[in-house]
Amino acid sequence: MATYTVELALPPKECSPNWRGHWAKKARAVKDYRQDCAQRFRAAGVPALPLPVRVGLSYYLWRGSGAQTIYERMGLFFPRDRDNAWAGAKSAIDSLQDAGVIPNDSGRCVHLGDLQLFSREKDHGRRTALVVTLKTEGGAE
Repeated sequence: MATYTVELALPPKECSPNWRGHWAKKARAVKDYRQDCAQRFRAAGVPALPLPVRVGLSYYLWRGSGAQTIYERMGLFFPRDRDNAWAGAKSAIDSLQDAGVIPNDSGRCVHLGDLQLFSREKDHGRRTALVVTLKTEGGAE
């Protein structure tokens, strides 16, 4: 079993499943974020992995000080629950295909793993990121 960990930027707010705005703005944000994530997977040296791949997510948020949080000022998405966390990371998971790590993101190729949300400074220091952990599995579940 091989494990790869890649740190990505938090998704833009337009990648949130609850964002309501113009479809073209969302499409551009998703495209740009997918390209950035795919480039980071390639730069980290993640090869084409044997299937299935278990994907784990860890969201880290440094809130900073003041009424408006840093991530809101930067236009980033930080989920408040598990369902939105997986949906908000869809572009990052889709970028695995763009990077050549997996052939597609079907249930046969990708299994969803652990999900963690860290929003207290003591949990992660002053870090704001989406950390994706990829693990190859011995066989299909």
